[in-house]
Amino acid sequence: MTPHWADLLRNPERISALYQDLSDVQPLVLRSVNLDRRGPTLTQRVSTSGRPDHPPAQWVASHCDTVEFHLQFLDIADFSMAGHRLPATVTLDIRELERSRVELAVRGESVRLGFSCHRSVTIGRLSAWNSRSSDREPTRHYLSPLDRRLHTAPPETWKKNYYDRA
Repeated sequence: MTPHWADLLRNPERISALYQDLSDVQPLVLRSVNLDRRGPTLTQRVSTSGRPDHPPAQWVASHCDTVEFHLQFLDIADFSMAGHRLPATVTLDIRELERSRVELAVRGESVRLGFSCHRSVTIGRLSAWNSRSSDREPTRHYLSPLDRRLHTAPPETWKKNYYDRA
């Protein structure tokens, strides 16, 4: 059986508290890709539309309809990327390899990524926002108290302190 991206999470409790069935967390929209040569690490900022099954009260009060999070992949190898128009609706195809590694193919209309990595994936920076907001950049409502204090929107992708830690 082909694994789902949620099967690779080393900390699934971060998102399973919001969703009953993580296989329903789709479609995914790839919003940014951040590569870090240390590790080497790849961090994808992705979102999914629709309210989670168990949203926090603040998300309900703010009429949030889009959940966003980081997926951080460790020990990246064999990286390739074609296209770069983001955001893009993507699918993540995963194939098991030997020695606790997986191969991922991220495919969308305007972007394609391929790489292999360690089987353990970290999820972090969970937030939600209202996609129908009239604001040019809608306010993100982060789950983490520290993220709530520091951010109202994701910073530029070169901000290491935001993208290096999931």
